[in-house]
Amino acid sequence: MEVEVFSFFSGLGFLDLGFENAGFNIVFVNEHDNRFLSAYQYARRNGGHTPAYGYSEKDVRGYLSDELWKKTFPNYDNREEKLIGFIGGPPCPDFSTAGKNRGENGENGQLTSVYVKLITKYKPDFFVLENVKGLVQTKKHKEFYERMKRKLYRAGYSLFDSLENSLEYGVPQYRDRLILIGLYRNKFGKNLDFQIGRHHQYTMEEIQKINWPQTTPFEENGVLCKPDGIIDDLTVEYWFIQNDVQHHPNANDIFAVKRPQKFISIPEGDSGGKSFKRLHRWRYSPTAAYGNNEVHLHPYLPRRISVAEALAIQSLPADFSLPSNLPLSAKFKMVGNGVPYLLALGVANDIYTLFSVVFYMQRENIAVEQCQKDRLEYFVKLYSVFNNDMDLSGEISDSEKILFDWLKKYKLASSEGLNKHTNRMIRYNVMKDFLFGLTDELEEAQSTLYEKMQATSTDNVEEDLKD
Repeated sequence: MEVEVFSFFSGLGFLDLGFENAGFNIVFVNEHDNRFLSAYQYARRNGGHTPAYGYSEKDVRGYLSDELWKKTFPNYDNREEKLIGFIGGPPCPDFSTAGKNRGENGENGQLTSVYVKLITKYKPDFFVLENVKGLVQTKKHKEFYERMKRKLYRAGYSLFDSLENSLEYGVPQYRDRLILIGLYRNKFGKNLDFQIGRHHQYTMEEIQKINWPQTTPFEENGVLCKPDGIIDDLTVEYWFIQNDVQHHPNANDIFAVKRPQKFISIPEGDSGGKSFKRLHRWRYSPTAAYGNNEVHLHPYLPRRISVAEALAIQSLPADFSLPSNLPLSAKFKMVGNGVPYLLALGVANDIYTLFSVVFYMQRENIAVEQCQKDRLEYFVKLYSVFNNDMDLSGEISDSEKILFDWLKKYKLASSEGLNKHTNRMIRYNVMKDFLFGLTDELEEAQSTLYEKMQATSTDNVEEDLKD
């Protein structure tokens, strides 16, 4: 079954890219700022995909008009063989603790209400609303958020929300984002079991237990050995290397430094300053907010970070770049406003996994039983300790190997870069086999495989500590 997604407040399309690489079809892109929209199209120039309904710079409020909606989307109500979803992150400065805090009455704050009106009026099968944590952590904003949720519930949606940290998805950045997902009850039923975060790579508990390096005296081009026991792919340096930021098209997009000596006095890893924060190469970055007078400095060079490095900190693929003709301040604003890519991909994978299961059960007319819920929980448990690099050859039984191979297939298919159709089919078949194809032997093998993978994971940590 095809899943069509309408994207609103698209920005540079980080959220869209995550959903595309999870297997969804982006059919419409709406971004009112033409600079953002042009940059979106430039960044995706090699993607080979043009939204069926095109790109739009219209004010999102205009789509509340029945006339414009029907003219733009003549086939919207034809849903026989497809699902329709809305995704969007309405501009958030009015809800941000770092912004002017004007809330629902601010110009940007009002757009959240508009997005909710679009959802309740046109009733997509599902929606995603992304925003800042201030929407639930500030009393007056939370009251507004709860009103919006009541409207959505009365419109027929089961609601699932969570405050997700980018680090949990493998992003080298401490950044909380509010994720609200709605599933239309007439389509998916009233008792649907859904959980945001099934595609976490790490837990905040294990991240916070690590003895991350704090500060190191700044030394231009200084060598600093990687500490033992850290998670490589949550470090700034790992992403700088992976994305080859020195040779990236946006490598030279850097604000000039008039007084570099001013920066030299700030130690590597000192992010406590109000404005100047120097990143640590072997630690994750603070929130990638490149406005509000916040200046992120390169770990071991006397300069600010480049646009290429900012994109890496947002976990974008190495081939994602911005056009040269944009003002430098606009580039940093665009990058800083976006949803970290791997977080977007993880949330999209959560939803697509659910759809894969639902499609199969609807087609086969299978009722949800407790055993399916139990197996899904165990799948998540196994997946949480699974690593593609694990070498368990000779240590696992034939039954355990079958389960291990399923996990490996699912992991590979959840990463970007595969053909989308192939990606979808692999995950669909793995989940179908796991939920409905377990024999008694495979059922018993789950717990022993979990213990062996957990022991291997622990052993690796201990070896790192020894080294």
